[in-house]
Amino acid sequence: MTTPPQAGTLSSAVIRRTVKLAEIPAPTGHEDTRRERVRSWWRQDGWTDVRTDDVGNLWARVRPGDGPAVVLAAHLDTVFDDTVDHQVRQEGTRLCGPSVGDDSVGVAALSALGTRAPNEQITVGIEELGRRPAGELEQAHPLAAAAAAALRAAGWRARFTAASTDANAAHAAGVPAIAIGVTTGGGEHTPDEWIDTSPLSAGLGCAAATIAGWEGGGGDRP
Repeated sequence: MTTPPQAGTLSSAVIRRTVKLAEIPAPTGHEDTRRERVRSWWRQDGWTDVRTDDVGNLWARVRPGDGPAVVLAAHLDTVFDDTVDHQVRQEGTRLCGPSVGDDSVGVAALSALGTRAPNEQITVGIEELGRRPAGELEQAHPLAAAAAAALRAAGWRARFTAASTDANAAHAAGVPAIAIGVTTGGGEHTPDEWIDTSPLSAGLGCAAATIAGWEGGGGDRP
C-alpha cells in the first residue's frame, strides 16, 4: 500500500500550484490555459478518467466505485483579465495577488484533498457555473455537522455564514453541499487579494476529515 503524503508536503505543493495558477489570467470564458495546466497536474498525480465535459468543466475520478459519490469542486475562472498584473508576491506567511484566494488555492487543493480523503468513491471537478440560485443547508444536516466537528477537533470554532458560493447550484439541484475554506484571507476580487499559508496544512486536514465524517455518518445521499 502506498503511504499517503504528509500534510506538510501536500500543503507545500498546494502553495506552489496556487502561485502558478494565480499568475495565469482566466476571466470567465477564457479558462483554457488554466484548465490545461490543471489537467496536466491531475494526470501527473495519477488520477484516472481526466476529462472535459461539453460545457468546459474538468473532471477526474479519484477512487473507483459505483453508486453515490462525493464531489470536490472549485471554480477555475476569475474576475481579472490579462490587463491586470498577475504576479504573486509573498509577504511573510501571506501570498498576495489577484485570485490567490478566489479560487486559485481551492483549485490547487483539489488533488491534495483527493490524496488525503478516505478510500471512498470521490470525484474532483472544476466547474464553470453561470448562475448561483439561493439555497441553504441546515446546520444540523450530517454534512454541515461533519464540517463543524472537523473544525472543533482541530481547535477551531465553526462559523456558519450566508454567501454566494459554488454550493448554491448544488442546492438548486437538491444535492447537499457546503463551501469549505482551506485557509484564511481577504481582499477578494481586488489586485491585493491575499491568503495566509500558515493554516493551510490544518485546513486541508479539516476538509479531509469533513469527507471522512460525512462518509462515516451514513447521512442522506442524493
